[in-house]
Amino acid sequence: MERVHLSLNPENYTEVELAYAAGIVDGEGYIAIVKQPRTNHGGYLLKVVVSNTDIKLMEWFILHFGGKLGEQEHRANPNWKVAYIWSLYGLEAANFLKLIQPFMLLKSPQVDLVLEFASLGYYNHSGIPEDVVYERMELANMVSMLNQKGRR
Repeated sequence: MERVHLSLNPENYTEVELAYAAGIVDGEGYIAIVKQPRTNHGGYLLKVVVSNTDIKLMEWFILHFGGKLGEQEHRANPNWKVAYIWSLYGLEAANFLKLIQPFMLLKSPQVDLVLEFASLGYYNHSGIPEDVVYERMELANMVSMLNQKGRR
């Protein structure tokens, strides 16, 4: 499916819609700063993903927040349902997280770090100052550590 771009204006949403979206992201979502492949210059990308087996939920996210919808079949077990994946990247992801930040609980630390990353600004590939490259890397590592599963 093609990416849907929407203006994420806070006035377009009710508090209930934002709290609902935050709850789904808290429980079913993934928030990350990922290193762009084949870059040595601090190229990172913000990413928000929600995965669920109910297409209605994913369509609700597309309708309200835009983004991209994909699907994943489980080859390991053909009896498992198809997983639908909603995603936002870059500035759209940051703007979405700003909207739901007040309602986040479990992944609030990741949201704070991702928004700090976004506040560093966006640069073309050759123009990122060295101190910003280092700070981006540190923030990406911190989010990655928070996303690790298992005992810490």
